[in-house]
Amino acid sequence: MTQSDVPIMLPLIVAQYQAVHHPREKQHWVIAALESRMHAHVFELTGGPASYAYATHVEERFGKAPHLRGGYQLGFINPRQLAWLKGRLEEVPIMRDDVERFNSQVWVISALQMLKEEGVITGDIGYRHVREELELEMQRWEVADDTLEERLFP
Repeated sequence: MTQSDVPIMLPLIVAQYQAVHHPREKQHWVIAALESRMHAHVFELTGGPASYAYATHVEERFGKAPHLRGGYQLGFINPRQLAWLKGRLEEVPIMRDDVERFNSQVWVISALQMLKEEGVITGDIGYRHVREELELEMQRWEVADDTLEERLFP
């Protein structure tokens, strides 16, 4: 196997965005695999409480997204696993019309639990831990310090 045959592992993160159109949610969370600061494979819950749906897309301006507020690294994923990840995350349950108990954060935590069971993630993925890490990241963003994507790809 030559070095060019060895896949480059992509950082797998939870990214947070300032939520703009949600009745209760202040931060919208997504799962993303980063190829660079600007190029990311994004897996997320879209729509509003009555129309939530799973969606995935490739973001070509990830680090420049106006509402991006950094993220928390979960581990790494082989790029060859992206199609598997896309399909696996389709299986994460979605609840509609329940703004008290369901939003993008609940969906992400459910997805992380599934990925932990699959062995993709080995670290702490509990809601409290992820929330604390993302709050620290928000503090970095507020003082114009480097956020996760900037630290990963200087």
